[in-house]
Amino acid sequence: MNKTLVILFITFISFGCFAQDNPTKVVTPEEFNNLISQSDTLVVLDVRTAKEFESGHIKDAVNIDFYDADFKDSLSKLDKNKTYFVYCKLGGRSNSACSILSELGFEKLYNLKGGIVDWTAQGYSVVK
Repeated sequence: MNKTLVILFITFISFGCFAQDNPTKVVTPEEFNNLISQSDTLVVLDVRTAKEFESGHIKDAVNIDFYDADFKDSLSKLDKNKTYFVYCKLGGRSNSACSILSELGFEKLYNLKGGIVDWTAQGYSVVK
């Protein structure tokens, strides 16, 4: 590979030309809590299993199980005009869910950093 191609490649990487456009914002439990208390056109989306959800979830959360066979189809039926605050246990499933939501055309997405584990560790409450 010649120097020009190497420099061009490095330039593309530096400016994010190969990065996928993902509107998801990763927020701390404090930011998540502040944001969900300020908006009335939002959906708090818990992507854990039903059993996990029943053990304790953020107030008013909607549960759509990431492992359900029709998960993507269930997400596609949601209102794209709303803002979605997504969480799971630690942040992995919610990150994947946000990627799927983004692919489906959702633009207002927030992912809870550290999931419900960090949420409760920071002293925020859950309901059963």
